[in-house]
Amino acid sequence: MVLSKGTPEQMQAAVQGGLARDAYLDKALQWHSQESTAAMNADVTRQLGFDGSGVRVAIVDSGIDASHPDLADRVIRNVRVYSPEYLDITGVSEPTGIVWPSEPALVVAFDALPYNNTDTIGHGTHVAGITAGEGVGDGSLVGVAPGAELVGYSCGEILFIFTALAAFDDIMGTHAEQGIKVINNSWGSRFHVFDPASPINVATKALTDEGITVVFSAGNDGIEMTTNVHSMAPWVIMSGSATLSKEKSDFSSSGLMFDNSGVTEVVDGHVRFEGDGLGLSHPDVSAPGSDIVSTCTPTGAIVCGAVLPGGAASASGTSMSAPHMAGLAAILLQANPELTPDMVRQVMQVTAVPMRDGAAFWQSGFGFVDAKAAIDLVLRADFSAALLNRLEAEDEAQVLARRTHRVVSSDQWEFISIGASAFGLETYDFSVPVSADTTRIRASVVFPGDLGLLGLNLLFEWGLELLDPAGNVVATSQLTDNIGYLDFDLLEAGIPQQAADWTVRAIGYSHISQPGLLWGHAVTVAAVQLEAQESTAPPSGPVFSADGELKFHLSGGSGAFSSPENCEYDPAGASGGLSLMDADESCHAGTVGYLLNYGVGAPASFTSEPLALPTVIGGEAVLSTYLVTEAQPIYGLAFGSRLNYQLDALDEAGNVLLAVAGGELIPMIGPTPTLGEMAFTVPVTAIPAGARLRLNMSFTGVYTSAMRLLWGGEFADSGLRLRTGSLSGRSLESPIHSVVTPAAQPGVRGGATGMSILLVLVAAGLRRRLRHP
Repeated sequence: MVLSKGTPEQMQAAVQGGLARDAYLDKALQWHSQESTAAMNADVTRQLGFDGSGVRVAIVDSGIDASHPDLADRVIRNVRVYSPEYLDITGVSEPTGIVWPSEPALVVAFDALPYNNTDTIGHGTHVAGITAGEGVGDGSLVGVAPGAELVGYSCGEILFIFTALAAFDDIMGTHAEQGIKVINNSWGSRFHVFDPASPINVATKALTDEGITVVFSAGNDGIEMTTNVHSMAPWVIMSGSATLSKEKSDFSSSGLMFDNSGVTEVVDGHVRFEGDGLGLSHPDVSAPGSDIVSTCTPTGAIVCGAVLPGGAASASGTSMSAPHMAGLAAILLQANPELTPDMVRQVMQVTAVPMRDGAAFWQSGFGFVDAKAAIDLVLRADFSAALLNRLEAEDEAQVLARRTHRVVSSDQWEFISIGASAFGLETYDFSVPVSADTTRIRASVVFPGDLGLLGLNLLFEWGLELLDPAGNVVATSQLTDNIGYLDFDLLEAGIPQQAADWTVRAIGYSHISQPGLLWGHAVTVAAVQLEAQESTAPPSGPVFSADGELKFHLSGGSGAFSSPENCEYDPAGASGGLSLMDADESCHAGTVGYLLNYGVGAPASFTSEPLALPTVIGGEAVLSTYLVTEAQPIYGLAFGSRLNYQLDALDEAGNVLLAVAGGELIPMIGPTPTLGEMAFTVPVTAIPAGARLRLNMSFTGVYTSAMRLLWGGEFADSGLRLRTGSLSGRSLESPIHSVVTPAAQPGVRGGATGMSILLVLVAAGLRRRLRHP
């Protein structure tokens, strides 16, 4: 592979003239940003001696601050990868005094420097701590595999495909001497047609063939058809994100609801698949990724905020879930060094427990990882590839049986929009040969999001129309974020089932090709044909019958200052109790702004007295808050913000006994105290007598450090309402199937025009060597 700069016409001529086999855009990639390890039972596996010792994990990211006390003894190699496009972007094509090596990138070691820190963002240091932080301070920053050794590859402040490839290339050339067995990649690109010949996929396949387990984050776009395209390769592990209470994180990217896609050659931007299956676009499993506290660095203000050396920060994203799974891979390989990358994935899948919020397979994969169950499985006397294949086949069959429809066939197309379009003047028609078995057609279109950092979508909108064989428009898509969805049931519409050619039309209502490489302007369309089937009910979980309510008031608090609302004010933070008694007669206030709740400092925290009786809670809950900041009219026009909540049950010593519920809400904030009532769902949970409930709240987005949370007095509505009731049925903590049954017979696996751009060229004579090293 070579890096070349030129116009699209020059790149096209290179391919057509035989100089290059393929051309790919050197796209910019996006970073996908003690209690979390306990949630997946990694604290138990550490106690059993499985801490990843003897296994080396490569962190391909923004870098690692190896001077951090929790990482200093874990990082055995720390380098920065400088790819040519970094200098070229600045206009310096041939830097004075630098002799560029024959290799595709300049790999600079930081290990022997006085300040062993390659991270200027903070992302990679945070990820590294999740994987293998030692917790040498107070023990709270311990990672999943604190005995594992880390190799840091800093791909700089802006990650491009070619730089990631350069890091992979160095791993390929040195992994035998370095002993790297796992690679974590908390970055990626938005959903595209999966192309096995694209550079990242070729590289990860080569690495996997060398016996290296490759983990990718799923992405942070939340809704259907948003999974990171690099994580869709069947030879890598795709990590979805979950809360500590085993619920799908709102931001965690989801795959296609119905998907039978596989690995095949892409012809003119189109692929077609026949028959049913689970497809490529779904997380394999999910791991903690919401509000994860980990190591950070003073040089990483983008992720860490203002932290001191050896400090920590809280961050959320599938970027945080992936290193949990990389750490799990390390401890599994410690326990059983003979595991192949595919077996590592299978073990994670078949030992996962169902998501407590009932998140579907296409949203969260096979469930929430369980480190203890995974270790138990690989240590069984009858552990074998045949056992894994059988268990995986059982899981896949159950997922397929629970759906309301099976897949008949599917098509995906990808095309490059013209420089600008509006009012539907740009359209593309795609023919769909509909089968006589088809009862439902589901289609979707995903397109670039502009001004994504501001939460706006002003310049881009694509939609779909479905045309019957006579050319009549029978359905149009509905827009959700940057995705248009269309769902048409032929039976409900009274249309006879027969084989005929239908049309899916993509319409560009507004589209402006963006300069640079950050978002691009490719549009992807997917259409799937479905046949109705009788759904098999999922395994029966606990049945909750609501018959009461717990109404907690935010109470207590202290502070030597007075807020503008004349409340007792603590500028150092908001904390107090959850009281079942009447609300405080006097009001209280605490700072919950950017400096305290995003990057450093503690969250707003309120804890109840011990519950006198065992209590079952579940269903809808309501969190009521008064939030105020005088600057809200200024930043509220352009920036969105989120409130992250976590409800836990604590034991007598204050340790987390149960992670009850967690997630992300949209708060109401005003220049004067504004009441916001936010509903969320609590999974059915039995709280034992004597346990205390603790509500933690943190805020992400753009806020001032003067934002205040108010409670008590005239703000007595601040509080938390929970539904109570009775519980019957089996626990949702159990796996879908039992893995303690003896091994049986082997199963089978189921399956702007003219502007200068940077591309990766794949020379025809080099592809074979890279794919088959």
